[in-house]
Amino acid sequence: MSTGSINICRLIKEKLDEKGLPVAWLARHTGRKEDSLRKTLNHNRDIYINRLFHISVALKEDFFACYSERLKKIAPFYCNKSHTEMETETEGINICQLIKERLDEQNLPVAWLARQIGCDKDNLRKILTKNRNIYTDLLFNISVTLEEDFYAYYSEKLRKTLNG
Repeated sequence: MSTGSINICRLIKEKLDEKGLPVAWLARHTGRKEDSLRKTLNHNRDIYINRLFHISVALKEDFFACYSERLKKIAPFYCNKSHTEMETETEGINICQLIKERLDEQNLPVAWLARQIGCDKDNLRKILTKNRNIYTDLLFNISVTLEEDFYAYYSEKLRKTLNG
């Protein structure tokens, strides 16, 4: 599985160009090193989900919506699920905890999820148990497999952050 046609780095660069902002500005506003951010964007590297949130806030752009739209196209069986349990805290979204809760609700082990998404089970277990940051592509594959748009949590938090 892959996110298909989503090139999040290209979208971020286009938004910077549209606003006439240099990568240095984005680096300053997200607390990232400019050269590291430039390499990520220029080489189309995957971006950690929490970093994408900070970029979304800085640019006032919901990049998570791109993933949600892609999910609707390839997995329409759950795109109408309501997100009544949206994260409301301002400190952050514990996406690993949300994933573990979905696995528990469906009585599915981490090893099953790892097999479904083609990931090493020990690595996935470490990510989920230590609440490590998740790459956007990994979260996309988990979203498809668990039939849940986990990006919607970030879109909701972004709306609340930008609207005060």
